[in-house]
Amino acid sequence: MAFRLSQKAFGQLLRSQSRSITTSVTGRALARSAVTTSACSRSTLVKAFSTSRMCMNAQQNAVETSNDASKRQQQRQLSTDTVFFSNLPFFTDQKGFEQLLAEFGPVSNINWTTSPKSKAPWCFVTFKSPQDAATLVESSKQEPFYFGGRNLGVQFAHARADPKARTGGGPVFPPSNQVYFRHFRGDLNDLKTFLGEHANGVNFAYFGVDRQTNTQRDSGVIRFASVEQAQAVINELRGKRGPDGMAVFLRFASDTNPQAEQMRQESQQSGAETPQAA
Repeated sequence: MAFRLSQKAFGQLLRSQSRSITTSVTGRALARSAVTTSACSRSTLVKAFSTSRMCMNAQQNAVETSNDASKRQQQRQLSTDTVFFSNLPFFTDQKGFEQLLAEFGPVSNINWTTSPKSKAPWCFVTFKSPQDAATLVESSKQEPFYFGGRNLGVQFAHARADPKARTGGGPVFPPSNQVYFRHFRGDLNDLKTFLGEHANGVNFAYFGVDRQTNTQRDSGVIRFASVEQAQAVINELRGKRGPDGMAVFLRFASDTNPQAEQMRQESQQSGAETPQAA
């Protein structure tokens, strides 16, 4: 009888220990599950926060980039003192046009030119103050610039890129001792007068000749003794009015420019002479 009680007590003890072990294992499993769940929750929150922060940074960078681009555009406009006018009347009252421009501010130079196809005039107006140029362009956006019975096209004349930085889109004329001129209606004596003291540095000069009509063109090339003299002429005389009152266009003429060489040969055939140095 005592043995049976002892065996029964031993069985109860084993079942009690088994339940304790099971409870312990289950508790540890639940604890691990809770830790895992907590870790997953933290990971999810970190990822969500990181993604949100990246989106906010991207939006902020986009806004800053847009603002920077707008500021750069405004700075370019304020640093541009030249305005391009198009759609001018064929017979433009240049003096009346200049008087109208003076209402916006002092003008340092007006370069008149014509379209190669329609011969309609264009002009580049350089103001002494970039702010005056900006005021004119902005006012034309609010109210069209009216002159000669029509609305004119008004926009900033963007400066040409540095020839060393250009990759295409047109010919490049590096500095040389030759200067190409256009819109000069006169003879070699008029050209000498136009050059003034710079005529002393001229080695050779010629006008182009129209082979169909055998008449002198309003363009040609002047060869100076040095590149520095050619640069000085371009800087000081570009836009200066010629004998007929039109602004003269000047730029470097490359030594390898085939058009300049053709003009030189045509000029020699027509017996053109070089103005004598004073």
